[in-house]
Amino acid sequence: MACPERIGTDILMAQPTRTGGGHVFSIRESQIQAAAFRRAPGQPSCSMFPLFDVSTVQAAQTRLAVGLQRFEEYEKVSCGRSPDSNVSLDSAVRCEQEHLLRFREISRQRNQTEADSPLWTLDSTSMSLEKTDALVIRLADWSESSRVVTLFTRDFGKISALAKGAKRLRSSFEAALDLLSESRIVFLRKSSSSLDILTESQLISRFQPSAKSLISLYGGYYVAELLSGLCEPEDPHPRLYEAARQTLRRLESETDARSVILRFELVLLREIGHLPDFDACLVCGAPVSGGRQFAFWVSQGGLICTTCQRPDLEQTQINAGSIAWLRTFLDDDPAVARHVVASEDQLSQLRHITTAAVTHVLERRPSTLRYLNFD
Repeated sequence: MACPERIGTDILMAQPTRTGGGHVFSIRESQIQAAAFRRAPGQPSCSMFPLFDVSTVQAAQTRLAVGLQRFEEYEKVSCGRSPDSNVSLDSAVRCEQEHLLRFREISRQRNQTEADSPLWTLDSTSMSLEKTDALVIRLADWSESSRVVTLFTRDFGKISALAKGAKRLRSSFEAALDLLSESRIVFLRKSSSSLDILTESQLISRFQPSAKSLISLYGGYYVAELLSGLCEPEDPHPRLYEAARQTLRRLESETDARSVILRFELVLLREIGHLPDFDACLVCGAPVSGGRQFAFWVSQGGLICTTCQRPDLEQTQINAGSIAWLRTFLDDDPAVARHVVASEDQLSQLRHITTAAVTHVLERRPSTLRYLNFD
């Protein structure tokens, strides 16, 4: 006869075996360990994660020790009779029932006392509930029903969160977690390095690329790849978020995606601190003036004049007119940049510079860049 014993919120199964005239109760330690890692009443569950912070592990170890101590007391109470005692089976069962009721009362009193102890609760500061706007830049499967979502948020930068049940047909997230969609999210922010928990996502707008050209679709994928690869976790850039959002909106309507993508690359490099210096030569300090020819020094992130150029340096040629156009293109007002018209030669020069700068920072050529046919 199995005798379930409740320890706090956890049920441990004690299975009796007949030995002589008494009953010996056994319990699996793995069951006690599983119970130790379950949540305290009123606290969020953290058993879905393989990693815990220090306070969680300490609380779990305490629960395990208390569970083992309780079981030892139960064995003393229920199995204190001598195995050689000659008693009937009915008497033994009645005795076991009395001991079981006594143990339950002891356990209930212990639960009431330990529920008020801080050792039975998780650290409330290990999680905080946050709300912000976010762009979905990456999706990965976590289990049969859940996903890990990488989001670029307005207020917290890039984060990775677990969306439980996101793959179900009737998920509460619905279409709010489509790639490149913008949503208003609520998530539990972890203080440790483990995944955040996405609890709510309300769709604001969905990325709808032009049906006439695949360039707008690939351009959106390129934006997501750059945000995922070049931005550090939890490093907020509100201006970059707004630039990414406007870039996706413009890709939906404009047929020429070259200038749209180019502006986003420049804003991204400026926000993360890797925008090349276009004011003067890095070697001699000669200022950029009209009619002069310069080259972009990739490894040093700046310009070098014709006098200081060497054949062993990796360089990309650019003239002063293209540099002046680039400065105007980086204006904080998107309307100003939208009305700037560049020649094919200028677009080609700036395309080589931004591609070289992004590849240098990313330490590889972006994989989606080959689908844009910019080169």
